Amino acid sequence: MSTIYKDIKQLVDEAQTILILQPDNPDGDSMGSALGLEELLGDLGKTPLMYSYKPSETYLRLHEGWDRVSQTFPKAFDLTILVDTASPTLLVNTLEKHGAELSKHPAVVVDHHNSRSEMGFITHELIEPDAASTGEQLVRLANELDWAISEQAGTKLAAAIISDSLNLTVPMTSYGTVSALADCVKAGADLAQMNQRKREANALTPSLQTIKAKLLTSVEYAFDGRLAIATIDTETIDRYKDEHDPCDLIIWDMQWVKGVEVAAVFKHYGTKIKVSMRAKRPIAARLAEAFDGGGHDRAAAFRAEGTDMQVAVDKFKEAFAKIGAPE
Repeated sequence: MSTIYKDIKQLVDEAQTILILQPDNPDGDSMGSALGLEELLGDLGKTPLMYSYKPSETYLRLHEGWDRVSQTFPKAFDLTILVDTASPTLLVNTLEKHGAELSKHPAVVVDHHNSRSEMGFITHELIEPDAASTGEQLVRLANELDWAISEQAGTKLAAAIISDSLNLTVPMTSYGTVSALADCVKAGADLAQMNQRKREANALTPSLQTIKAKLLTSVEYAFDGRLAIATIDTETIDRYKDEHDPCDLIIWDMQWVKGVEVAAVFKHYGTKIKVSMRAKRPIAARLAEAFDGGGHDRAAAFRAEGTDMQVAVDKFKEAFAKIGAPE
């Protein structure tokens, strides 16, 4: 057993109340990982508390327990386990409001992204860039520490693995990814039932189908079609945020247009602009890092400087011209 696994075991053994922390904006991997970890820790007799700065979007509410992810920071805890990010840019609001309290306790980060930066409160790191998801890491951790994986834990961790591996299709998918998912199935996860529930939950309403078509027709193609850019204004985000993230409606279609190497969606939230990327070439993380963001080689994100959409787009094009040159 490696030193980090031993350290995590000791920290968990010595703690009773454990805070499970996610990025400010949870996604499928972070949510499934948090819910699965809650099950693992609960079965160990611990008291897990889940927190994220923002409420769960509708598409994340597929599994029992999503409503236990609180937006009220706990008053007392012994240990923090941060899942699915080692980048402070994805925890800006949490760190601004609760960084001082977090620094008073030991903290473990479990993450599979290449990019990381100092956050000021992490004491132990389990960062494995070879993993396709944090869910995969947690299955591996459970196996190393002989933590039992219940049907409930297996179902939630399977959801995390499937989410970030895009149904086992991303380049990072490995034997370890498939093996971790198999362990979840062995524990009782029903993949067919999970897929059916996800399809039903993500089915588009007529209004969402209409806005998807509108957004796709506004996509700009630059650099001879190698870069696809979409911008989503604040009004659209506010109108549809409770139904579906407008970015998720279009970014996959943008990525798989012939000739496109990088699809970037700029989302204006009024006081900030966030950018999500998907790439066919392994350059998304480098593009994000140019703006102090992070992520995977083929899926990454960052927060643009300022609130002027055109300025943000122009700066990104400049970065793409340097970093995205044909190989």
